[in-house]
Amino acid sequence: MNKPAKMKTRLFGWWFAWGAFSTIMLLIVFKGAGLEIWQMFAMVPVGGIAGGIAGVVYFTRRNQ
Repeated sequence: MNKPAKMKTRLFGWWFAWGAFSTIMLLIVFKGAGLEIWQMFAMVPVGGIAGGIAGVVYFTRRNQ
């Protein structure tokens, strides 16, 4: 794997963790916002993936 791909993978992992953690914190603050348990569990990886994509896009645009 080349160096930019490794960096993007690492950034995706860190930003995924940040996004998942932020989603969990929002669910705690808003006490689930009236969501079903399966919806809350589904929101965590969705928030993580959104955070990971945002991190990779930021890195790519910054290093052009």
